[in-house]
Amino acid sequence: MIPHSRPTVKQDEIEAVIAALRAGHLSQGDEVRLLEYQLSAMFQNRHVAVVSSGTAALYLALKALGITSRQEVVIPSYTCNSLFGAVSLTGATSVCADVSAGQITLDCATVDAVRSSATGAVIAPHTCGFACDIDALGDLGIPVIEDCAQSIGGYHLDGAPMGSKGVVGIFSFYGTKVLPAGEGGAVITRSAVMAEKIRRWRDCDERDPDPAGFNFKMSDLCAALARARLARLDEAVRERAVIAKNYHRLLGGHAIYQPTKQPVFFRFLVKCKHGVEEVIDAARSNGVVCRRPVWNPLHLRLGGACPNTEQWHQHVLSIPLYPGLTDREQQLVCDVTGALLA
Repeated sequence: MIPHSRPTVKQDEIEAVIAALRAGHLSQGDEVRLLEYQLSAMFQNRHVAVVSSGTAALYLALKALGITSRQEVVIPSYTCNSLFGAVSLTGATSVCADVSAGQITLDCATVDAVRSSATGAVIAPHTCGFACDIDALGDLGIPVIEDCAQSIGGYHLDGAPMGSKGVVGIFSFYGTKVLPAGEGGAVITRSAVMAEKIRRWRDCDERDPDPAGFNFKMSDLCAALARARLARLDEAVRERAVIAKNYHRLLGGHAIYQPTKQPVFFRFLVKCKHGVEEVIDAARSNGVVCRRPVWNPLHLRLGGACPNTEQWHQHVLSIPLYPGLTDREQQLVCDVTGALLA
């Protein structure tokens, strides 16, 4: 069975974790601080706080922006539950926006359609590695959290690294992400004040109690693995792009292949003329695990009209793509899915 996601752990990554174990400090320590330093260097020495998950990073970014229960936060309907969960923890209300026509990300028109006087922020993911136009969203005058959970290592068309354009950028190091370390996340910001707030809430013990604080620490073991993987991040992004190009060659018109719009191939998407669930079931029975890019659009539970999102949900499928996928496995993925999509 070819799984939908499968992280490959290399020998130097195993040795990095063993070294962290031998150092005798399992929780947040030197490895976390070194990871913060390396991430900061990637972003022109901006302030970085490493935390327990991408969801925690979103929550802490919202809190640092001053989001309260009296406000609304615009999020895409076509996303995972983590965005809704982070907004809810602040007490604010999530408002679902549609994706743009023909694209999987938010745009100014879809955000403007649902904004109100209570809108305090917008969370803009680079969904599946497709680039969201953060500059344009910023022109709306709403603070933008640039969600790079699925796009670390990517660059905007002007060469700026993804994560550098929003008021705050967030990353995830979950086990299936572009930089998988088991668990963990990070917040990046130009503001030293915001970064200090986030660290204070993360390191909530041995200080005056703060209701925003919690144990949001990343372990040194996960940080050691993340640092080892960070050294070959560019290589991983390139390998994903090579596989995507091969898929495009093999699948032809079924593939949603837009290299300039998708600088990171976190997922490879294909179009289904017929029922997505039927294709998923048939592919699994032939040894290939495929999935919907998003489990279920949020507006179906939270409310709102998102017709473009519903089109993506009904007709788009994600097929296996990750470093370590062999040529034979790639061929099998295309043989199986191509026959089902025809």
